[in-house]
Amino acid sequence: MILRQYIPDSLEEQWNAFLESASSELQSNERLKWILLGGAFVLYLSMVAFFANQANDSQRNYLQERDQLARLTAQASESGWPQRSITAESLVNSFTNKFWPGETTGIAEAGFERWIRQSFDRYNTEVRQVLLTRGPALADEADYMQGRLSEVLKIRAKVISPLNEAGLLRFLEDAGTHSSWVVVEQLIIRDGRNPRFEMDIATYSKTGEPDQ
Repeated sequence: MILRQYIPDSLEEQWNAFLESASSELQSNERLKWILLGGAFVLYLSMVAFFANQANDSQRNYLQERDQLARLTAQASESGWPQRSITAESLVNSFTNKFWPGETTGIAEAGFERWIRQSFDRYNTEVRQVLLTRGPALADEADYMQGRLSEVLKIRAKVISPLNEAGLLRFLEDAGTHSSWVVVEQLIIRDGRNPRFEMDIATYSKTGEPDQ
């Protein structure tokens, strides 16, 4: 048995009249347009903040694992800690696997920049500028400047690009789930006639080989 539900003509006419009235009001009311645009922009900023927080989780995880690794490495060097030495070695391997790959520092930098540009290009976002800098990741923390940790480098990229909301959100999602350490340190959105964003994004490398 097939049941059919009918809408009375009067209700359908009222609904059509409401849609026509709302459409007319939206076209003639500039203030309403700006209110709707403002609401959409606030929603967009909330989504950007959400994905940026996800990406920043990578930085917090990095700092936690670094602290734990430093403690276990120090304990493993003492006598009577064979089991802790095995645990520390396992953590070192896990930690090392998350460094940005590259046989030399220059190769690691080039690979990081290429990933940034290709990722944005895949999401139809034209990157205007990528400025790379690098330095010791642990330069201000003397307690950690021992052994293999002293060779860790921080590669930072400053990215400037026209604003593409969908592309930016997809990139932040990729950064938060990347197999290497990728940390969004700062994200600034410049509104106006030509909206754009400025992002400071970093990774960590331990190549052991300087540039030639």
